[in-house]
Amino acid sequence: GGCIDEISDLAIMYINGDGVPKDEQKGFKLLEDGTREGVPEAIGWLGGCYLSGIGTEIDREKGLYLLKTAAEEYDDLRSCIMLTKLYRARLIKCTAPDAMADMYQKKAYELGASDSDFE
Repeated sequence: GGCIDEISDLAIMYINGDGVPKDEQKGFKLLEDGTREGVPEAIGWLGGCYLSGIGTEIDREKGLYLLKTAAEEYDDLRSCIMLTKLYRARLIKCTAPDAMADMYQKKAYELGASDSDFE
């Protein structure tokens, strides 16, 4: 539905204080609502909030799970870009970070990313 699709935009407005009073907890709550409704952008943004501690305590495991879910199950472009950058910067521990970064970057390009998205 139209309203639920816009929940991510509203959440980010609250997180950034863009046109509304800044309220990270309210933004986080809206992203949780969007995630429950299966909104891909909300799932990815919520993962970012958990990784960064925006509106919640840092939970790297939950954040990474949500980002991967948004990227892999919902083809969320922003999540693919973020995962590419995190693996390239070695901020996610794994045995083959370059291979993981390459995988997400390839998917991001397939979803319409451009070189400037990875700068």
